Amino acid sequence: MKVGKVCASISAETCAEAVPKIKKAEAAADLIEVRFDHLREDELPLLIEFLRDNRPAKPLIATYRAPGQGGRGPASAEDRAEFWKNLDIGPWAVDLEEDVFKTCREWPTRILSFHDFQTAGE
Repeated sequence: MKVGKVCASISAETCAEAVPKIKKAEAAADLIEVRFDHLREDELPLLIEFLRDNRPAKPLIATYRAPGQGGRGPASAEDRAEFWKNLDIGPWAVDLEEDVFKTCREWPTRILSFHDFQTAGE
C-alpha cells in the first residue's frame, strides 16, 4: 500500500542536462521539482521552452530560489518576481520564498519555503 508520494528534484546547469533527468523522473516519481535556480541564466529560456512544448506526465513543482535560500544564481527578489510573472509552463505548484510570496498570487498552488542554513547543523 502506497502511503506517500515521491518527489524527484531536478538540478542541472543546462537544458541538455535537465531533459533526460526529467524524463527519468517521470518514470519513477509522483512529482517532479525543477530547480530553475540551478540553471545557467542563458539556459533558463531553453528549459522553459522545452517544458512548454513537452509537458511532463507528472505534476511539476517549479522552484527558483534566492542565493541566501540555496539558489545558485544571483537572482534578486525583483528578478525572481519577474521570473514568476513570466513563467508560462503552467506548473502544478510553485515553491516561493516569503519575499516574493505575496506578489505571486496568480499561481493556484503556492508552497512557501524557508531554508535555515544557520541552525541546520545544531
